[in-house]
Amino acid sequence: MTRYLYCASLGCALLLAACTEHPTDPASLLPPAFAAHLDTADLATQPLAGDGVGYGLARAQTDSGAVLLQWVDLRHVRLRHVLGVADTTAEVQPGFYHPTASSPAFALLNGEGIVATRIDQHPPARALMNAAFFETPGEPTSALAFPLAVDGTVVSGGSSPYGPGRPGADTTRWGQLLRVLAFADSTVQVTPYDHVTGEPLGSEPFADAIVSYAPESHPSRVATRYHVLGPLDADPGKRGPILLIATSDGSTTIAPLAALMTRLGVRSETQMTVDGGASVFLWTPGTGVVERPSGDQPLPHYLAVEAR
Repeated sequence: MTRYLYCASLGCALLLAACTEHPTDPASLLPPAFAAHLDTADLATQPLAGDGVGYGLARAQTDSGAVLLQWVDLRHVRLRHVLGVADTTAEVQPGFYHPTASSPAFALLNGEGIVATRIDQHPPARALMNAAFFETPGEPTSALAFPLAVDGTVVSGGSSPYGPGRPGADTTRWGQLLRVLAFADSTVQVTPYDHVTGEPLGSEPFADAIVSYAPESHPSRVATRYHVLGPLDADPGKRGPILLIATSDGSTTIAPLAALMTRLGVRSETQMTVDGGASVFLWTPGTGVVERPSGDQPLPHYLAVEAR
């Protein structure tokens, strides 16, 4: 049985590998379909973590640099929001990107602290990564930049001063379209988001969803740490059971990352980015923290991959 120890003095979660369920062959960490997909794409890869069924993490070497690839099969695992508690003492801002939702502030959470508190909980976590953009780094709480739906409720309408649709925004630079990523019980879907009507956020199957930029629309595309994600080989309705996530470790920019996703079978119209740059965080129990925010910046929102 794999065991974990949280060391408060170091502020980190340490994996004790003395007794482990991980197979000796690193390739068997990856779900077979993921391994086959990587072979088909002719990528030089190194398996890093996985359960051999629904989740896998591998490092791939591309012409533009190293990339981390996650495979999330919602038929075997599930995605869950991890969101800081809303600050009831802070002034609530109006939501810029949803007609009825406000934009409250949420507590900022340390990713390794989340991991430590979940060590003995079930279902076990397969991975934890940062997600929603936020507004006030360095503060104990922050509003979210773009809308978010949790269990059918639009908990934030977003308050980004830089995003599309803000009154008075420079449409040449910031007038970009948004996309919404939804993760239903066994499918993932990415579709355009209407910041005027708020559709389709909050409705089925968008009860759990996050709004963010398309890769080509992101205003800071020269940054070198990003997640680009989307459904693999989705049907014409842009739905499928597999979420593929590509993360640059700092050696490549967003355009090559998006091109790699297209090569791997995620259509360009179903790709989106979540908060990156100094906020990139990625943890798995098999690797510990693979990517850490600059200065250990806490964040208000994460996505957890959990066993069913």
